[in-house]
Amino acid sequence: MRRNVRGGHEGGGGPSRLRTYLAVLAASGLVLGLAPAWSQIEPEAERFDREIKLTWDAEVETADSLFGGYNVWRSTAGTPGTYQLLRRFQRRYPVTWTYRGAGGPGTERVFIDPDSIAILVKIQINTQGDSAYTRSYLGIPPFNGFPYFYGVTSYSECLGERNDTLTVDQPQPEIFPFQRDGEEHFGFETPEGDTLEVQKIPCRRFLPGSSSPGSPTFIYLGTVDSEIPLRDFAIQSASVGPVSPSSGTRENLSDVSVIPNPYISSAPWEQPGIRKIQFVNLTGRATIRIFTVGGDLVREIEHPAAGSGSDQGAADWDLKNGNGELVESGIYIFQVEEPGGVADVQGRLVIVK
Repeated sequence: MRRNVRGGHEGGGGPSRLRTYLAVLAASGLVLGLAPAWSQIEPEAERFDREIKLTWDAEVETADSLFGGYNVWRSTAGTPGTYQLLRRFQRRYPVTWTYRGAGGPGTERVFIDPDSIAILVKIQINTQGDSAYTRSYLGIPPFNGFPYFYGVTSYSECLGERNDTLTVDQPQPEIFPFQRDGEEHFGFETPEGDTLEVQKIPCRRFLPGSSSPGSPTFIYLGTVDSEIPLRDFAIQSASVGPVSPSSGTRENLSDVSVIPNPYISSAPWEQPGIRKIQFVNLTGRATIRIFTVGGDLVREIEHPAAGSGSDQGAADWDLKNGNGELVESGIYIFQVEEPGGVADVQGRLVIVK
């Protein structure tokens, strides 16, 4: 079968092909061939109060002879091109090679969003120009009740011919050689049958604890056309989500609130087919009742739900009534009550579809 080649002189394509490819990546479950299994990171996520804990196995650190570190990504949409880099762990630089509750190679790695790493920011403390430094934490913590997607990629790293550092996120799709104008080139195939070209770049390995280059090897780097698809492939091959941070239990119901309120189905953070409102800052046990403004009972929710942790101070509502039907747009009244009717709070929530 003839392949259309991007990044060279042969075949069709164009920007629309690339956009279609990115869309298919999200919808197809990434049916492309993967790199060897050892480079496949499978992160697990735990949710806490405005905090997400990611853990993953560190096997890739010893399996990849060019292993350079990890990149941790976050998205509110989970689609290609929407992930932002939260943290870069570089094994060669001890100041960045820090984890919570993790040891050496072959152990479990832990990352907690918001990141624990802080930078020093210079501040002026008086009019005479005296200054001091304060710690400023990087990043914005995730918000309770909102969905987030995370990706953890490893990256291969080596030293280029000009002593420049070359890195590429892993895993990569299956890369194969092909001929053009009598010369060998390399690329990977998209679901549409196109080939996006990559560059096979010679380099030398980094030697731990030494500034001298190691043995010669090579690395596949993306071109202008393929750099972003390569990165997106790596992120979505090693991603987890959606996961929503959840508030811990409270001693009373005084701070109960609804997230989001109003609920707007077209909001950018809402996922197709997933409708959810979250009641947060709940006590260990509570009953939530939702009414129309006319006083008709729409739904009753017991907290905690069966199978959920007793330390979660949040409860989800899927916007369905007691018969399993989606409710209409409008204003609703909610009541949250502790067991025995000891205390209760009321409020309003708005649904806009």
